Amino acid sequence: MPDVFISYNREDRETARLISTALEAEGFSVWWDAALRAGETYDEVTEQNLRQAGAVVVLWSKRSANSKWVRAEATVGERSSTLVPALIEDCERPIRFELVQTADLRHWRGDRADPNWRAFMQDIRTAISKKAPRQTTPSPTLTSTDVSIEQTFWNSIKDGQSRSDFEAYLARYPAGHFAALAKNRLAALNRPAAPPPPAARPVVPAPPAPAQQPAQPPRAAAPPPRTPAPTPAMKKKTGGGLLIGTGLALLAIAGVAVFLMTRGAPPDLATKLAATEPAPAVEAEPASAAPESSPATDAPAEAEPLLDDATTAAAETTPAEPAPPPETPPAPSRTLRDCDLCPEMTRITGGTYLRGSPGDEPNRNAYEGPQREVTVPAFLIGTYEVTREEWNACAADGACPDKGYSADGRLPALGVSFREGEQFAAWLSKKTGRKYRLPTEAEWEYAARGGTQSAYWWGDRYEAGRAATGAPSPVGSYAANGYGLHDVTGNAREWVADCYVNTYANAPDDGSAMAQGDCGKRVVRGGAWSNPPADLRVANRSRIDAGVRAQYMGMRVAADGD
Repeated sequence: MPDVFISYNREDRETARLISTALEAEGFSVWWDAALRAGETYDEVTEQNLRQAGAVVVLWSKRSANSKWVRAEATVGERSSTLVPALIEDCERPIRFELVQTADLRHWRGDRADPNWRAFMQDIRTAISKKAPRQTTPSPTLTSTDVSIEQTFWNSIKDGQSRSDFEAYLARYPAGHFAALAKNRLAALNRPAAPPPPAARPVVPAPPAPAQQPAQPPRAAAPPPRTPAPTPAMKKKTGGGLLIGTGLALLAIAGVAVFLMTRGAPPDLATKLAATEPAPAVEAEPASAAPESSPATDAPAEAEPLLDDATTAAAETTPAEPAPPPETPPAPSRTLRDCDLCPEMTRITGGTYLRGSPGDEPNRNAYEGPQREVTVPAFLIGTYEVTREEWNACAADGACPDKGYSADGRLPALGVSFREGEQFAAWLSKKTGRKYRLPTEAEWEYAARGGTQSAYWWGDRYEAGRAATGAPSPVGSYAANGYGLHDVTGNAREWVADCYVNTYANAPDDGSAMAQGDCGKRVVRGGAWSNPPADLRVANRSRIDAGVRAQYMGMRVAADGD
């Protein structure tokens, strides 16, 4: 049996060759697929050597981390306690393997005296020493280890929509445990018009109910429109007649009093008559002044108490011209932009949701739970991921490093580290006066769910064409979720503010960021263009060193609500 089995991606072949040569110089027997002899069956020989090797060396790179075959081989090595991983470039490893001690060979160029190489050799020797002796009698039938690698590979593809994955499984395991299922899935994927997609289409334009709710209460509280036409006429007639009659009576009394006083009438009679006249009536001597100053004409509302119940009922039932619809104040805009080259922001109404994934969600990881209720206050978050154009504006001001972006300015800004993301937010804050920042992990998931609790924001099954995969796409190329946000799955992996912890058991329940834990590593969310469907689930999370500038890493900004 070989001392060392090397698992790698074909694009890293030269690095694998260099490491294989150095391992042989150290005295180890090495097997990798370059050692395959003519006439040997690839699958049979690969699995036999994988099963018998004393140490399974996995070379992690961006390509191998996304390879189902490498992941399956790493899983077999982990289960048999022979796994010895090595990092050959900056990349986001699958989280289950990030907890395994990993040799750092990113800058190793063949020097066997290098301290990192010497530590790597010690890890390999330790793994080989723990390897239990094996019987050498070959068995033509599937062993438990064969089943484990087959099971691991099947688990990685069973919920996907890729024909090539199921074809690869059948090519490798034509009589495997899941061959019938694989054939059924291929038959379903090859049907010209499958019913499920049309049934799911109506869900695409999810109604933006949460964003419109703030405008609902004013409408519900508004009183019913009144019928103004008959009411003013009734007020004028009633109030005007009473005032005119009162004015004439007062003038008559005043005239009698003056007549008696000028004719020598008894003073007491004249005085009594004059005393019955209110003082303000003297100011209304001109008869024509009363109608002009009538309150019923200038301010009809003040005359309303003069209407009794019968008059009011008559006025309300009198036919009138249709009243114009009541004016409704415009709903507040859901988006804002503080400057021409600032990111567009979407207002997110606060609320309570269930954070994390349920235990029965396919492809769930333990560090996506336990599920907990979290209450998030209102906040702002980028409608899109930060674009190259927006990043270039920050670089032009000398506040962000120049990334040399020259292609489509609407592509997401990639190759951004956590620290650089903070620099971009600080530049926006200084430029606009608003306090920009990275979103917290709780805010990000609340916004990304768009009001749902399903595995993906559109439902529980992955649907090709909902997210940018295979290559980065200009932001906004795919449909928005229920809150109007684009590219929350796919396109760029997005930094959030939280320090990494592998459980939500002690995480804040008020929407704030986790400030304890491994703060040298920060949480990333959303899945990237290079990730498989399982990593595009809303609850999926990962961690990465804060200084890494991987070409699938981007960001979107957030701010407190206003």
